[in-house]
Amino acid sequence: MDDSNILSTDEVDALMKAAQDKDTDLSKLLSRASTTDEIESLNYKAISNIVELTWAECEKIFSNFIRKKVIIRTKETKFGKVAECLEGKTEKHVYSIFRIMPNEYYCLVALPLPLLHQMISALYGGSINGKDAVIEAPGNIGIIIAEKINELIMEGFILACKDYGQVTSELFKTITLPNLISKLSMEDEVYSMEYTVTIGDTESGMTALLPVGFLQKFIPKNELDSPESKKRYQSWRKAIESQVVDSYVSVVATLPAINIKAKDLLALKNGDVIPISDPTVVDICLNEVKLFKASVAQANSILIAKIVDER
Repeated sequence: MDDSNILSTDEVDALMKAAQDKDTDLSKLLSRASTTDEIESLNYKAISNIVELTWAECEKIFSNFIRKKVIIRTKETKFGKVAECLEGKTEKHVYSIFRIMPNEYYCLVALPLPLLHQMISALYGGSINGKDAVIEAPGNIGIIIAEKINELIMEGFILACKDYGQVTSELFKTITLPNLISKLSMEDEVYSMEYTVTIGDTESGMTALLPVGFLQKFIPKNELDSPESKKRYQSWRKAIESQVVDSYVSVVATLPAINIKAKDLLALKNGDVIPISDPTVVDICLNEVKLFKASVAQANSILIAKIVDER
């Protein structure tokens, strides 16, 4: 058999973890694998370059806009669903949705209220102090200013992309509640670019979410998009379809786990006894994942494990 059609240990582990949910069928798993293939075929060097150029362009644009020195740096970048990338953001934000061309996709820029507060203070000649109370709601004027700032962020992104082609953007709408986000589903796969923004001694941030599909079509592909690579990934998916169901796997029947102090464990010697709760009950495990609870019995002089409950 061609080795390219054999699942590696990592692929089997990933498959088992993904399939732990009894409702996960193979078609869903293959769909998820297909999304992973799309991400892996991206040109990461080009994306990294755009990420860095974006903050450099935005730094100049912001500094000119408020006439104060602004320092912007990359905080985190990651692939994920919209919901995952917005999760955990405790600060209130103003969100702007933009239609970006070519290929007509929609992206999202999230501006936290602390940064909006600092920018407004700078614009109107106020002092910037991180200890000042931050506005709780932007109001109509605040939303207009936030929308302008988000447009400046998009301007920086467009300038960062110029080495790879022409990008244009058009504001779709600006909102203050994430549940009002439209044109982007919370399940859509995006690339999150999160930055820190420092004005004076005060640091805040900003985030832009770009559709994976846009990056896939706009940025030149890397070597993973070669015919050989496509053939390899097709073999991987075919291997899942044709081999997993008929594959042999090793399952382990383990006694219930027990808790013991580390010092007692180190002191154990031949002949010592460790009490266990019920030696007739075992866990059936695959790759350390507990699948079933079973009772130990004997049939035709053979020790067996009878499934009594699914995990």
